[in-house]
Amino acid sequence: MDILDLTLGVAGLLIALTFVRFGIRKWQSRLWPVVPGVIEKGEVNYNDRAAYLPSMYRLLFGYTYILDGVRFAGLFILMVGSETMAADFQHKLKATSVSVRYNPKHPEMSFLVEKELLGKEVYQSPMWLPG
Repeated sequence: MDILDLTLGVAGLLIALTFVRFGIRKWQSRLWPVVPGVIEKGEVNYNDRAAYLPSMYRLLFGYTYILDGVRFAGLFILMVGSETMAADFQHKLKATSVSVRYNPKHPEMSFLVEKELLGKEVYQSPMWLPG
């Protein structure tokens, strides 16, 4: 076993632990309180196509929710097929009301209740990175 094997093994273990932790958190979130939220804005990097889906554009949206007068924010991604669709989704979803589940022990931690918006799957995962 050389240092490369060890490095790859540790990296794989860290990625696996990240997904396990995310899965547990997502499962626990079904019991979290729900509050109203609003989609604030969406952004797309038109030069940033998802490598694993070469014909898709990744839109990063932000949403906010307020608890006891304190504003919190979260992120989610939608995948669309063209720049035109991306612009259309940005326009249609801005200021849209959503439902947000938040962790009462760590209120900055949240998930959208909606699994789809405008017919597109909502992605909230530890492994996507904003472009």
